[in-house]
Amino acid sequence: MATEATAPNLSRCLNCRFTAPAGGSEWDHVDSPPLGRMTRCPDCGSTNVLSGR
Repeated sequence: MATEATAPNLSRCLNCRFTAPAGGSEWDHVDSPPLGRMTRCPDCGSTNVLSGR
């Protein structure tokens, strides 16, 4: 049986397409009281990020 190589889970900014490992130190974060801690893109500042988990 062949084993499949797994790539790291990546998160991507839907605004500027910045991509980095999910949960990595490359990402910024912002605290929003009603929503909690949100991931923020370091390039454009958007919180519209698709998480790779």
